[in-house]
Amino acid sequence: IMNKYSFNQISLIQYILIIFETQVGLGILSLPSDIAKSAGTDGWISIILGWMASTLLSLVIIRIMKKNPEHTLFELLTAYFGKWVGKSLTVLWILVVVYGASIIMFSTIHIMKIWIVQDTRNVIIMILFTVPIYIITKHGIRMIGLFAELVLCITLGLPFLLIFALKDIQWMYLFPIGKVGGYTILTAVKSTVFSFLGFELAFILYPFLKDKKSASKGIVIANSLTM
Repeated sequence: IMNKYSFNQISLIQYILIIFETQVGLGILSLPSDIAKSAGTDGWISIILGWMASTLLSLVIIRIMKKNPEHTLFELLTAYFGKWVGKSLTVLWILVVVYGASIIMFSTIHIMKIWIVQDTRNVIIMILFTVPIYIITKHGIRMIGLFAELVLCITLGLPFLLIFALKDIQWMYLFPIGKVGGYTILTAVKSTVFSFLGFELAFILYPFLKDKKSASKGIVIANSLTM
């Protein structure tokens, strides 16, 4: 039986990049400040704990999807909870996604207004974002995967800019490790949650993944790149 999503399949690399780039997004700009306020120089421990939690949840999602490899999240909700409850949960999911996308959109506009185009009206920036987003997404998951690869190529050199900051690192500032206490470190994990959101896309992406056997490995790699 031919996979009903074969016309729109994505590779393992595209699967990893879509999740990874969704997770990184704007969170990488605000996370250092947010986590420093909560856990100080022990913030790196909170990031590792956030990675462990997101990876565990990711593997649970993959386990669920392996039992229903040809179904998307919306089909699963209807199958497990019935027609009306399933559709209600679907609407709730969509509202949450729209809310999250709106926050990201307005945050992006705010950052661009501060750093780049102070005199440009918000509505103009929003149009410049939404038009290409619509053009890309209307062609389906495969096109989003190709765009994720393009983004990787464009931004490949950015991580190497961090090398210039290495000369100023004072490793002794990390000691003593755990000085803020275990409770504070655990509390700060919530600051990392926003930066790891995106792993739940496995519910949507799994049916389109060509190599489904590598889904678990792929999502662990995506979470690890984000960490």
